[in-house]
Amino acid sequence: MKFPDIQNLDTIDKRYLGKLPPKAVHFLKQLLKMNPGDRLTAIDALKHPYFDGLREDEFLRKLSSNNYIRNEGKLTGTTQSR
Repeated sequence: MKFPDIQNLDTIDKRYLGKLPPKAVHFLKQLLKMNPGDRLTAIDALKHPYFDGLREDEFLRKLSSNNYIRNEGKLTGTTQSR
């Protein structure tokens, strides 16, 4: 198996400039960081400004609260049973 020879690498900014909103590009860059410790966590991803207006702040507050921690494999404090 041979990998293709890539001559010109584009940055995410260059490739998506004008195609995606700046918040979307920033969100992608935060998710695609090479170092896992530098990447957004799931909660931080939901808090990203890209989702402003799409999520309910009450939902995000509940996710961030101590009521939503794993307890024997089940989420506590949820409104829906699984």
